[in-house]
Parts: sequence; structure tokens; C-alpha cells
Amino acid sequence: MSYQPCPDCGHMFEPYEGECEECMDTFKGNFGGKLKHAARVKSPFKGADFWIIRKGSIKKVGSPTREYSPEHIGVKANDEFHPSFLFYLVQFMFNNGDFKPLASGMTDLQNIRVEDVKKMSILSGLGNLPGYKLGLGGWSK
Repeated sequence: MSYQPCPDCGHMFEPYEGECEECMDTFKGNFGGKLKHAARVKSPFKGADFWIIRKGSIKKVGSPTREYSPEHIGVKANDEFHPSFLFYLVQFMFNNGDFKPLASGMTDLQNIRVEDVKKMSILSGLGNLPGYKLGLGGWSK
């Protein structure tokens, strides 16, 4: 077993056993801190709220867009998140470089997998909201 600190809360956990228990306890209910808990994510997805660019240069892969393409990854927010809020959260994650480790490819053409995007933690993006911080008791000002 190889324990490591959770990138979101710092609590030690075994990544091969699943998600950090501390983060999961913070969000009781349906939200577990991953993008898949905040939205339906699939490709192609014509009825999505917005899309994530799946193929292209390393500078474009992971960028959210409001233009549909069957090549993009569709994201439809669930009832707990406003679509525009989630769009800007993904934009923050893209600007932060969170998608770069997911990109693969041998040339200038890179791509990301839908399954990897579903598993992305959005807690780091949520934790950077101005005036709020995530603690053991949930969100506080």
C-alpha cells in the first residue's frame, strides 16, 4: 500500500482504494468531488450545456467551449450545479493546467479520454472561489 496526501484536502489516503474518505465525508449525498458527480459527461453529447475540447494541440485540449462538435466531450450539469458556474469552473481548471496530465499523443495532436475527464477532481477549483475555503466541516467564509 502506498499512501499519499489527497491533492484536495491533504488527508492521507490510498489512491488505488478509491476516493479520499475525508473529501467524501465532507460532501454527503451525491456529490463526491469529481466532475462525474456534478454533471453527466459523455461524447458525443448534442444536448450538453457545454463541451470540452477532446482533440487538438496541448494548448487547446481540455478547453471548455459553447460550440457543439461530435468530437468534443459534452457536459450537462446536474440539479446541484448551475451550467454557467460549472463552465467557469472547468475554465479555471483548464487555465490552471489540470487537463495537461491527461493529454496523450506522440505528435502535436493530443487527446484526452472521457473516462479520465469524469474522474477529475473539481474540489481544487471550488476551493479557489474568492472568500470561501473548504474545511473538514464543509464550506466556510
